[in-house]
Amino acid sequence: MPRKFHNDDFVRIRYHSRNSTVLGVGTVVDYDSFKRKYLVRVLGVDMYATNYWRCTNLPHDKIINCHAYELAFVNDAWYLSVLSEYATQMRKHISGIQQDMHRYVSDVMTSKPRVRRVYIPRESRYEQVLETVAGYFEDSYQKNGYDYNEGKGRFLSKHAVYLSFCIARLNQAREDASCLYRAYPETKTFERSEYVWN
Repeated sequence: MPRKFHNDDFVRIRYHSRNSTVLGVGTVVDYDSFKRKYLVRVLGVDMYATNYWRCTNLPHDKIINCHAYELAFVNDAWYLSVLSEYATQMRKHISGIQQDMHRYVSDVMTSKPRVRRVYIPRESRYEQVLETVAGYFEDSYQKNGYDYNEGKGRFLSKHAVYLSFCIARLNQAREDASCLYRAYPETKTFERSEYVWN
């Protein structure tokens, strides 16, 4: 059966599954003739979500399985404007993450010390924890209990680095289209039954 899209085609994505919706742009990586689906690397999205409590909590390039009707070829006339549109969109996402981190740090630094209750599931009890900037940027997260701020700054910093990579990839592709095919060191492929976001 002939393919509608070929490897390395630059496409708009309108991906919908039971669990996720992804609206954005990407490049076709491969075609699975058995499933009749295209494997597409997502380069930029309309909405970027970070979920601190998922097990796959590190940022990564996403390769999703798309039907042909969920993709639209971006022709040369629209190429530069689409790159600009999504680079701007990703800048907004990174700005939101930086504001979240700044807001938390400034709150902790300027207000009197705050204590939070944290639930420790192994011991079935609550514990009092003092909020600190060091704890917010700690290397590990969710050590013993459900503390929504422990290590979250470091987690968000990793997403800021990933978004910077995405913005650079889109901006550099204006001069050299081969930049679109750069891959982030961490890449995950998602089946349609899986959640796409982190």
